Amino acid sequence: MAGRARNRRVVTACCSAALESGLRPDMALAKAQVLVPGLVVNEAAPQADQEGLHRLALWILQRFSPLVAADQPDGIVIDTTGADHLHGGEEAMLEVWVGRLAMSGVEARAAVADSWGAAHAFARYLTNPIFVADPGRGLSLLSPLPLEALRLPPAMAGDLRTLGFRTVGDLHRQGSLKATRPALR
Repeated sequence: MAGRARNRRVVTACCSAALESGLRPDMALAKAQVLVPGLVVNEAAPQADQEGLHRLALWILQRFSPLVAADQPDGIVIDTTGADHLHGGEEAMLEVWVGRLAMSGVEARAAVADSWGAAHAFARYLTNPIFVADPGRGLSLLSPLPLEALRLPPAMAGDLRTLGFRTVGDLHRQGSLKATRPALR
């Protein structure tokens, strides 16, 4: 997906194949097209996306969990504490969500982790469309992911790359990240 960021055209979202090819959101569209010849680009529709995200959150709220919130710009965070067993466990619940969305023509990815941030990263940067992180393993599983998985501003991620950091693990090994006990799951 592509859109405008001030006066330049940028990638606004990527499918898993694009991510595997080295494309990232906020990358200049011209650079993405050079990196992936024949790249299929669709125009972003932010307002329609937000309306769809809101409708999806209501659908989940009515069926799975009372604690649902939009995870801008393209996700939903759900606190499944105490609800996952009602749906056959965490993995089975995620399979139902992703499967129902696929039947509606929506490609989705879902993850469960110790924290909102970790689940956000796993859903967006792992190749598995469904992922359940073992409790307490978040940091080790995050280590090979790109800096963007930390939801850093693009300029900051770029600056860190200039300093030689490429992955979450690179930052952790420098002591820049500390493991914390999260409140959300």
